[in-house]
Amino acid sequence: MMRIIIALSVFLLVACVTPPPSSAKSYGGQAAATSSPAPVVEKKVESAVPSKPATPADEILLRDPVSGAITPLAELADGQPVLLDFSASWCEPCAVLIERLNGLQPKFEGKIRFFMVIQKGDAPERLPGRPEYPIYQLERAPATLKVTPPQILPTVLLIGRDGTVVAELAGLYPGLYYYGTIADVVAGN
Repeated sequence: MMRIIIALSVFLLVACVTPPPSSAKSYGGQAAATSSPAPVVEKKVESAVPSKPATPADEILLRDPVSGAITPLAELADGQPVLLDFSASWCEPCAVLIERLNGLQPKFEGKIRFFMVIQKGDAPERLPGRPEYPIYQLERAPATLKVTPPQILPTVLLIGRDGTVVAELAGLYPGLYYYGTIADVVAGN
């Protein structure tokens, strides 16, 4: 019985490791290609308007919870760094963070964009505080950017002008710490 199991294991291992046969068949040492349809050549249509270079933030999509409109973060950022405040209606520390960020936003007006991100199904009117910045839901973000609903709330992600995450603050911090971190991002540090 043990020999049968070993033989079957070796057979499966060889079957899984052996590459599949190619589309060319060998006849007497010479390969003869099988017929296949002609390759399709796609033409690229050039736009008359030059496009700006893509950034990782182009792949982050945010949904307006009221209108349902989906917008790339890069479009909302308009070339500025971004602060994403991940909060929830059931999160008590989030109310404190909202107050702190509401106080900091005027100090950085025109230098960084603030956005709150709530979970799908969470309603903005149920939030423990009212942010003075737009509220969105995270529709999509590539895993490589590490912009996902966080395990700890509140969480603040700071995204630089190049569209990459430059700082992550999980949990609640003193207002001065948020100020210093935002100032560093705005300065390009």
